[in-house]
Amino acid sequence: MDILLYFLRYIIWHYTRAIKDLFINWINFIWFTFNFFSISLLLKTFFSPWKRLGEARKGFFDFTFIIIDIIMRLFGMLLRSITIIIGMVSVCVVILAGPIALAVWIVWPIAIIYFLSKGLTILIK
Repeated sequence: MDILLYFLRYIIWHYTRAIKDLFINWINFIWFTFNFFSISLLLKTFFSPWKRLGEARKGFFDFTFIIIDIIMRLFGMLLRSITIIIGMVSVCVVILAGPIALAVWIVWPIAIIYFLSKGLTILIK
């Protein structure tokens, strides 16, 4: 009788509290991925030179400073663009993985029972 009580408690937990926790974890994964790639910071500093590299200005119109500054800003824009694209693709993957994980979570106990019964019928034959 205890095993039926444990099974009932598990089913109740599996389809109530665990689904809520799964949703919270999914939101946390989205937040983590977005902040891991620092997408908002990269957008704010999009036109800045890469790693603040550059030359010191020697006069009002220093041709070397202008060329190096333009190159460093273009290089920074290129690397930030690549990082933003990879970050947004990662965020999209995490967003799409949430409903898939939810569907797997909902079907999992039913699939286990189904495959166990299929295996037992194969063994009995």
